[in-house]
Amino acid sequence: HQIDDEVIFQEGGCGWSPSGDTALVDRQIEPTLISVQKEYCKADLLKSYKNYAVNLKDKDVPFEDYVLGLTLDGTREKIEKMIWQGDGVGASFEGVLSILDDDSAPEVNVASGTTATEFLQSVYHNIDERVADKAVIFVGSKVFREALMEYANSTFSSQIDFSNVKDEFVMPGTDGTRVIKVNGLNATADYDYAVAGDPRMFVFGVSSDDDINTLLSGYDEKELKLWVRMDFLAGTQVLFPELVVVGKRAK
Repeated sequence: HQIDDEVIFQEGGCGWSPSGDTALVDRQIEPTLISVQKEYCKADLLKSYKNYAVNLKDKDVPFEDYVLGLTLDGTREKIEKMIWQGDGVGASFEGVLSILDDDSAPEVNVASGTTATEFLQSVYHNIDERVADKAVIFVGSKVFREALMEYANSTFSSQIDFSNVKDEFVMPGTDGTRVIKVNGLNATADYDYAVAGDPRMFVFGVSSDDDINTLLSGYDEKELKLWVRMDFLAGTQVLFPELVVVGKRAK
């Protein structure tokens, strides 16, 4: 749920005359049940480039745990991309970009060839004043790297400690607005994106019901096969999409 609260000042005096509307607007997550089912043949892996990792005698991590870790890492990567780019079709929940497009969130469109810093500035200047002091700008790795290189060669270079930059930096010339790299905005089709808003408005939910969520694995010694199965219900939602700015740079 989201709450839209209006506060109205009145002249002081005796009496009681409440004013101002408080609206409870329902923004529900529409989750998708996702299943991951994998099977690995130990003999095949021994012949592959991963053979260094499946020698059970020489490794601290057992073969089963190692392969389960690979599956979990791959699942996390796909979920992060789905959070931003999911289309809600088949085994995908609807992601942030699709939700904002459906709800006609404010857009800033710039031409191909626009520098990353100009792109970020265009988005920054269109952030709604109601969230300006809390807003961050989410970008993919490409825009993030471009912006850092441009700032490093500009008069703003002294405002960023480049040696300590990992996944975010404070945008020079602002009152503390952070630019945050998210892998979910990598490899987008037609545009480079910069999404600005209060990070608390972006919601990702996973079911906590053990009857729905499963994480199972096993090893068939006769077949020399490891199998992994995960099932989970997940989805995302954006609160107050009208307060989010979607920057799009043509590729």
